[in-house]
Amino acid sequence: MASVHNLIVKRGEAEILKNFSAEFPEHQVTAVSGRSGCGKTTTLRLIAGFLEPNSGKVLLKGEDITGVPPYKRPVNTVFQKYALFPHLNVFENVAFGLRLKKMDEETIRRKVRDMLEVVGLKGFERRSIGQMSGGQQQRVAIARSLVNEPEILLLDEPLGALDLKLRKEMQLELKRLQREMNITFIYVTHDQEEALTMSDTVVVMNGGKVGKRTMKVNGRYIRGFITPDFDMIARKLGGTSGGTADKPTKPTTQAAGTYTVKSGDTLSRIAAKYGTTVAKLVEINGIKNPNLIHVGQVITINK
Repeated sequence: MASVHNLIVKRGEAEILKNFSAEFPEHQVTAVSGRSGCGKTTTLRLIAGFLEPNSGKVLLKGEDITGVPPYKRPVNTVFQKYALFPHLNVFENVAFGLRLKKMDEETIRRKVRDMLEVVGLKGFERRSIGQMSGGQQQRVAIARSLVNEPEILLLDEPLGALDLKLRKEMQLELKRLQREMNITFIYVTHDQEEALTMSDTVVVMNGGKVGKRTMKVNGRYIRGFITPDFDMIARKLGGTSGGTADKPTKPTTQAAGTYTVKSGDTLSRIAAKYGTTVAKLVEINGIKNPNLIHVGQVITINK
């Protein structure tokens, strides 16, 4: 498990992180959410090793890695702007990290082809980056990060540059990849609905601080926050504020295990109401497009 303890980061007189502590459970998706400027990306940079704190520690499986350089950490990052190499084709972009590790060519070819198949880009090996769509470029960036088999994948608003439809599709795709590869995702987003869709746990930040407890999303409850300022976010995500855990209230008029879609419902709202995730509802019900549910449709909540 990764964790950060009592981190303080200053830029001049401004304090970006203020004694910030959080835990990121192993083999789960933890979303880090909050307003712009609250310290989300700074937290990722600290975990990746791109930034050193003024004080505090970054731990991985109990070991202090605060002073360890980025290339020696079992951590990779997917950026919002992809950071692909335009002069290299898809294969060489994905192979870049493996070549830095001086792996033999046969191993590189096998690993790259296997990973491109996992992300749905089999046959695109020789395609230039300029010929790829935004969603395809994002898949290349994800493949390049995952092919190195990191213990932790950091994702800094990776879907922010995509249109709404493609963003929804990629949310489900990322969740599938995380389940299949069973690695830890730390996912930064300012989008509350995306945080709920993607994650098992959400850490809400505000002004360089974090709630006393994280909010469970894939369990039965969502925990409260450190400041009353986040009451609105708590309600939107289906929880309550005040630092205590509460179970979402299920409607008493609906047969157990199912829900009939009403006007104004979305899968995200249904998922929040029942303490589950959009990805799970999609999987259980065989929904091809999460945006196209209709009034009167019966949704199975669990099996």
